[in-house]
Amino acid sequence: MSACNLKNVVEEISEQLPDSRIVIAADNDEAGKTAAQRVSDISNTRIVYPTQGFKDFNDMYQAVGIEEVRNVFIQMKEKSND
Repeated sequence: MSACNLKNVVEEISEQLPDSRIVIAADNDEAGKTAAQRVSDISNTRIVYPTQGFKDFNDMYQAVGIEEVRNVFIQMKEKSND
C-alpha cells in the first residue's frame, strides 16, 4: 500500500467490512500526511503517525521495538475514549 492507492484500500475495506473502524498508520512525511488527511476527510477513519521523529512505523519498529509502536496506538485509542 502507498499514498497513491490509500483511498482505494480504505474503500475496499469499508465495503467488505462495513462495521470496521479503520486506522491509517500514515508516514510522517508530506506525501503520507496529505494522502491520509485526504482519505480521512471523506471516510470514517482515524490517522496515527509515528512518534519520536520517525518518518514511518517500520523505521520506528526497527529502532525502538514493537512495544513503542504499540504504545502509539494505545495512546491514540485512549485519546479517542476521552
